[in-house]
Amino acid sequence: MSLGELEIEQCPTDQQIGRLAAGLKQEVVKELFVHLEMPMNKWDEIEHNYPCSADLKMFAMWAWKQKAEMPTFGALKYALTKVNQDFHKLCEVFREVEIPSCSIPTDTLTCIPDESILENLSNSIGNDNMQLGLELGLKGAELQDIAFQHKTRLMEQTREIFRRWSKRRQPLSVLAKAFIRIDKFGVFTRCCSN
Repeated sequence: MSLGELEIEQCPTDQQIGRLAAGLKQEVVKELFVHLEMPMNKWDEIEHNYPCSADLKMFAMWAWKQKAEMPTFGALKYALTKVNQDFHKLCEVFREVEIPSCSIPTDTLTCIPDESILENLSNSIGNDNMQLGLELGLKGAELQDIAFQHKTRLMEQTREIFRRWSKRRQPLSVLAKAFIRIDKFGVFTRCCSN
């Protein structure tokens, strides 16, 4: 897939911003931040608030999206080129993932997950919870709120992400795809198989 004229002019979603940031090293995101004309004192502020590399990258790119008058894929493509990164990384943010065959029955994946599954997952996700939140469709502002409400309590952040997501009443398959995206499908299958 290649980005067409329509995609180049589109504003990336928070989810797409998170996917791009997740696929880049922190140093690259920092360079990208500069080429997107973001001030370094803003980077320092974000770094202070989000010491976890994954969160720092995501919230730095989200800050650009919030500040830029025209935050488009075209601007990201240009900046990626300036930092010697393959701009085809942008195509990856559009790709859908398929759930591989696993120990969880297909009909179970169509069910709404119960609280025990979400609690089990909350205890096992680690510091990829903000990226998971984006993959589940939460907005950057919601995640920022969660991060500040539960600044030093990682599991509480994850529980709040799941609490907000569960209100949407989406099937377990949505959760499975989110775990695939954050490269923790093994955690998902182990927690959901018990």
